[in-house]
Amino acid sequence: MKSWSYNKEIQTLVEQFAGAFNDIIIKRFDKDENFSNQQKVKFVYAPKQRVLESLRTPAPGGLTVPAIAINIASLQRDGTRTFNKNNGFELEAKSLYGRDLDFIKYIRQPVPINIGINMSIITKYQTDMDQILSNFIPYCDQYIIISWKMPVGYNKDYEIRTEILWSGTVNLVYPTDLPPSQSFRITADTSFTIKGWLFKSTQYNETYKKIYYINSDFVVADDSDINGCGLITDLDQYETSTINISARPHVQWVSPLNITKNNIEFYSNNRAIYVVGKFLSFTRAVYISASNSSFMGYEPQLLSPFAGLTALEPHYPSFYGYPVSSFEILDDETLTFSLPFSSINTGGSIDVFIENEAGYRSFIKESTEKYLTYSNGVSSSLYSPISLSGIRLVF
Repeated sequence: MKSWSYNKEIQTLVEQFAGAFNDIIIKRFDKDENFSNQQKVKFVYAPKQRVLESLRTPAPGGLTVPAIAINIASLQRDGTRTFNKNNGFELEAKSLYGRDLDFIKYIRQPVPINIGINMSIITKYQTDMDQILSNFIPYCDQYIIISWKMPVGYNKDYEIRTEILWSGTVNLVYPTDLPPSQSFRITADTSFTIKGWLFKSTQYNETYKKIYYINSDFVVADDSDINGCGLITDLDQYETSTINISARPHVQWVSPLNITKNNIEFYSNNRAIYVVGKFLSFTRAVYISASNSSFMGYEPQLLSPFAGLTALEPHYPSFYGYPVSSFEILDDETLTFSLPFSSINTGGSIDVFIENEAGYRSFIKESTEKYLTYSNGVSSSLYSPISLSGIRLVF
């Protein structure tokens, strides 16, 4: 309780309630039922007694009827909306660089509360009262839903839909003993329950990044240690017991890789480039590079998909290539895309880069630890070596 946890939830919910009801219009008619004029009903936050007192002693520009007054009557924890005492939940949030999915925000379990609202309607004429009741009752059969923003979403908006439950009863009061100096007033009292939430304080240090890259030590076991399954015998190929674990894509095969002047016409009718690998379901971008910088008739772009991300940029630096405008993920191990072959200026060998939020990988990089070089002087020495991973994280 030492942490400050005021998020204006109660104020927000009451304002949302007022916004839902503060647009009631009544119409006036003459004795022949011809339309005369219309008037918006005044809406105030105050107890009924305070409004009645203001009506008895009117001031210039003060309150007049018809009017609707609301006020908070009670707050109660709603045990029907909690199965047990949960620890909370996690939400995706935005990083300081404005990228989605870079951070995870831990939200402590909010407390479900029922906010009791008293509503009092005050009119001079019975027809005014009838119109006001007819305005909201048909829409509150037996509740309405309001939408508001979760107050602790950490730079990303999450919608909360809250039920406002009408009590179903309206108590009408007519003055029976009225002094000559007092104006005639009809009052109607009803109530609502707003099923809202109060959120606990959420500290900045409860925001953490996703894990994209792990360095860990493993002990190589033989087949007998794992019942002859042979699941980790591939670890013998490593010179060290430290293995890099990454959730980046894994590219095993690309076809076609060589596009020459002689087969451009053939590929123009069969444009599909197929990529086979692992963890392709979460691909968010595809790029191609070429051995010839004039491959597409224009210079390739310098691509920096992880610029500014401290944990990833050293492992996945900038490279030259051409973004693929669209691609189709067939399954976790296969995707396909088409090249604009009509734009191809000359033949050459291509490489394909597959990127997800954990990093990128290309076929040539996966196979040889080298990238294609360009005649414009960009060489593979620009890139830091990345150890091949025998174990990979699944999102």
